[in-house]
Amino acid sequence: MPQVAGVREALAACRVGDILVVTTVDRLARSIRDARDTVRAVEMWTPTWAQ
Repeated sequence: MPQVAGVREALAACRVGDILVVTTVDRLARSIRDARDTVRAVEMWTPTWAQ
């Protein structure tokens, strides 16, 4: 899960079809590893009601 608190809340509020715009990389993650982990978490996320 993302380390940046605002990203956690934004991702929790996203629904299928939503677009999350991040204006700068430092708003998404604190490090390259954190950015990679966040992207992987989003790629793997599938809400149970959408299956």
